[in-house]
Amino acid sequence: MVQYQETDWEFVRRMASRFGLCVYPEPSTGGAKVYLGIPETGDVCKLEETGYTARVDRRFYKAGGEAAGYSRGQFLTYEVESWEDYRVGDRTLFQGKELYILGKRCKNEGSQVKFSYILSRQDWAGTRRISNEKISGMSLLGTVTGCRGETVRLSLDIDAGYPSQQAYAWNWVPPTGNVMYMMPQVGTRVSLYFKGEEESSAVAVNCIRSGNGCAGAGLGKTMGIAFAEGFGGSAASQYIIDGEIKWDQAILDGTFSSVMAGVYGVGEILGFRLLRGRGKVL
Repeated sequence: MVQYQETDWEFVRRMASRFGLCVYPEPSTGGAKVYLGIPETGDVCKLEETGYTARVDRRFYKAGGEAAGYSRGQFLTYEVESWEDYRVGDRTLFQGKELYILGKRCKNEGSQVKFSYILSRQDWAGTRRISNEKISGMSLLGTVTGCRGETVRLSLDIDAGYPSQQAYAWNWVPPTGNVMYMMPQVGTRVSLYFKGEEESSAVAVNCIRSGNGCAGAGLGKTMGIAFAEGFGGSAASQYIIDGEIKWDQAILDGTFSSVMAGVYGVGEILGFRLLRGRGKVL
């Protein structure tokens, strides 16, 4: 989970929405407390049925209505007034149905307080999944703290100053796809890129260059493929192991006008010119 440019209230609401739950503040106790979902008080109340207002909540239409598979009965609510003070979450038998108090308002009427209650089924208080549109297309910088398989654990810069916790394992996507790459080393700076509005869309990409290149990366620990220009015949593939240039076929004559060896997994680009089959660092 990533809290980015969200208030704590917005973040809690978004997390609760993943389970289809609303967030209900608890005003009757001291301090800032909230319920995830409607509280289950276990209390039963009696409300008069002589005067009430019935309506289909507008969320029925926002959710897509009958075309989306919903029925009007799922969003049918009753608004009832009473002088009695009941709690959100109390049950009541109203119009022959077992309903719950899911909303409550109060107003002064003369010298007394009168309450207005919203009654409906429990699932009326559910909510659709909420996303954080601010993270779509965003990149966060972080430092690799560990690798396992095709994933990396990151310590993100935005967490600086907060208590340490176990880092999440993000999928690593090298710039070369699945061809000839190595995982970034511990201490390497990378970007966490969000392709959409959900944290699940994020992937770790781009080994960030520093003054000394990527942390812990040397020529003896790199591997790459050469791409040749200006050679009359077919280009030979090349790789680098322990600082030596290896070839899968010998080239005795001919000059490559330019060869760029992309060193995958560490973000370095090294240039080579080949003269009569010998590699020379430019």
